[in-house]
Order: sequence, then structure tokens, then C-alpha cells
Amino acid sequence: MSRRRPSGTGRTMSLGWDQQDTDVRSGATEPDGRRGRGALPGEPPPQAADRDGPTADAARRGASEGDGPARDGRRRLAGILGAVVLVLALVLVVPRVLATGDGPEAAAREFLDALVAGDADVLLTHLEHPADATDLALRDEILQAAENRVTSYVIEGSSIDGDGARVEALLEDGHEQRPLTLTLHAVAGSSFAPVRWQLDRIAVPEMEVSLPFGTEQIVINGVPVTLQEEDVATVTFHLPTLALQLLPGTYEITLPDGGPLQTAISSEITVPLYLGHSRSTPTPVHYELSDTGRAEATGQLQDLLAACARATTARPEGCPFAAPSADDSWPRQPVRGTWALRAVPEVTVSPWQFGLWSVSGSGGIAEFTPDAADSPSEQVPFEVEAFTQMLPDGTLRTDLVDPPGSFTVVICSTPMDVGGTPQYVAVDPDAHLDCEDGR
Repeated sequence: MSRRRPSGTGRTMSLGWDQQDTDVRSGATEPDGRRGRGALPGEPPPQAADRDGPTADAARRGASEGDGPARDGRRRLAGILGAVVLVLALVLVVPRVLATGDGPEAAAREFLDALVAGDADVLLTHLEHPADATDLALRDEILQAAENRVTSYVIEGSSIDGDGARVEALLEDGHEQRPLTLTLHAVAGSSFAPVRWQLDRIAVPEMEVSLPFGTEQIVINGVPVTLQEEDVATVTFHLPTLALQLLPGTYEITLPDGGPLQTAISSEITVPLYLGHSRSTPTPVHYELSDTGRAEATGQLQDLLAACARATTARPEGCPFAAPSADDSWPRQPVRGTWALRAVPEVTVSPWQFGLWSVSGSGGIAEFTPDAADSPSEQVPFEVEAFTQMLPDGTLRTDLVDPPGSFTVVICSTPMDVGGTPQYVAVDPDAHLDCEDGR
């Protein structure tokens, strides 16, 4: 019979590697989930053993296999981004390359065709419009009636520099040829819209025309044109002046029919074969007295002289003659007597400023006979100066200037009053002027 030692309570021995390790004999699981096993002294810990060998290789293969899907996702994202960039490039660049639209010559040809045809609507969309000039002469019927206008053209070439372009053309009017350079700029509404070429604004010559006060209409190449106050550019030589935009050609500008007493005097304006900014000196358009009007003005002057001859003093007031025997002392003592016209002046009538006509003459002789019995008669040579104007009712009025060379002109209408009431003029600085009736 054998004797055994009674077993006591077991005591756990520390392995010395990790306080969390459990008793190898108990078969407890380590914190990393592996089944624990005992380690003999001098044996490497399980973690160190796992770094090498088949187990470590398998672990590394597993990690590599886990990273594969991430790398594939990054590759797919890069491919998508590249495709988006390519599509954007195609959207932005290809339409501009393939859809360039018509070239600059097409836009230039549209303008030049309108210039030859006299198409005012098309021309006005390309021309400059200065504030002090008027385009009232740019009408189809006026342009097409102009002599020596542009009849044909030839486009000699074009060039493009970025967003700008130039077209070289040759204009012809049937008599000569002149070069013309048109400049253009590119216009595009969107990336998908074709590039469109648009002409830069084109300047045209401006021809100044001065008119009588109160002019409501002018006639250009036989076409009546109604004026507005804003059409007046300035006042030149005391007359309203228009600055007409005109294209190359010859134009006749005149006034409407003035009735039996006056004749409209037209002016012919020729614009050279040229497009560009220039302004001419004023060309007058006015009325002259007709033969009937001259006879009327001369008759009125003779009536005024006859009225002076009916005076009973040696110095008739407002008359062009006075007797030497008139007493010039102050206060003046008038010498009484009678007058007689021995010679009537030879009268000439010519246009003057402000819509007036000058009526003047020389070679007149008036004779004064004093009432005193012992006073001899005196003959007085004289000259006469007067002005004639057209009144609103279509009649003429003639006023003497006394003394000759000294007078005052009063205008009721403003200098810019075009298309309004005609002017009324007084030559006597002391006369009362009623602008309602011109008297």
C-alpha cells in the first residue's frame, strides 16, 4: 500500500511576459484570441514566432488581398475624372473650332451690298450716329436718287488677328475707284454658338447746310424732309445750320416752293468716294426774290421815297435826304418848304442775313424849296438803303434805313427755332415790334 501526499491548492506561476497571460495549464485563451500554450524557458514568445514563417507569409498575403479593392476604386475614380475633363474640353473647344460661322468677308459684304443698293435700314445699323449730326438724309429714295454714288465694289482680301479682323475693299462709282478698309470684331453668344463677325461702327462725311429762320422743310434729291428742332447742329452766320450725314454721291438740296414773290435757290453737294469722319463748311440754302418780288420791293421803296417827298420840312424824319438849309442848332427850328424828286435812285436787290433782302440804290436827286420867298431851291443828291422781308402772310414789307449804314435787327424767333414761326424783323431800334403780326 502506497502512501500519497495530500494534494494542496495549486499556485499560479507568472510567465514573466505579460501579466494578462493565463495559466498555460488551464488552457485559457490569450487576449489576441489564440489558444495559449506554455513556453519553456529560452523559447521565444508566440508573438515573435508569428513574425516569420508560413503563418507570417499567409498574414501578409491576406493584407495585400485586402488592399486590392481600395486601389481599384482609386483607379476607377481617376478614370472618371479624366473622362470628365476630356468631355469638358470637347464641349468648350470643338464647337469653337468646328462651328466658326461665316468669315469677316460675309459681314463686310452685307454692308457693301446695302451701300450699292441704297438700303438705308441696313446701313443705319452699321453707321456712327454723332449727337451733333442728323441722319434724316439717309433714306432709300434719297440715296438711290443720288448721282455718282457707289455702283460696285470688289473685296480684295481679309485678315484675322485674334478677335479682330480687317477687310480690304475697292469702291467704284462709275468714274473712279477708291480703297476702303473695314474693321470687325468677333462676337459669340455661347460655347455652342458659332463665332459671328460684326462690323465696327463706320463714320460717314457730314455736310453742313444753313437755312433761313422758320424753315419747316427742305427738299433733298426731290424728296421733302420735315425738320425737327433737334436736327439743328449750330448757328452759322446767324442762320440755323444742319449737319447732314451723307454717303458718297451728289445731292441737290433746296427749299419748298416759296410762292410768286420768291424763288428757292438750291445747292448741289458732292460727297467724295470716301467713308470716314469729315465735316464741310456750311452751304447756304435760301430764297431769292423772284422778278415779281423784286418789282414789288422796288415799288415799295419808291412809295417810301414818295412819302418822304411829301414832307414839309427841310429834314424829313426817317428819310434819306435833308436840305443844307436845315437849322441844326438846338433846339432845332424846322425850315418849312416842299420837296420834289428829280431823279429816282437805280435800285438793286440782293439777299442779306437773317432772311432779309437788301434794297439799295444811288443816283437819286431830291429838290427842296423853302417857303420863304427869298430862299432859293436846293437840290440834294442822295443814296437809299432799305431792307425787305417776307411776312407770315406771304407779303413783302420794305423798311428804310436811316441814317444809311446804321440799323438794328430784332428777331422774335430764337436762333434754334427751326420748324416754328418765321422770324419778324425791325430795322428801327425805336419801333415797337409785335411778334404776333410782325409789325
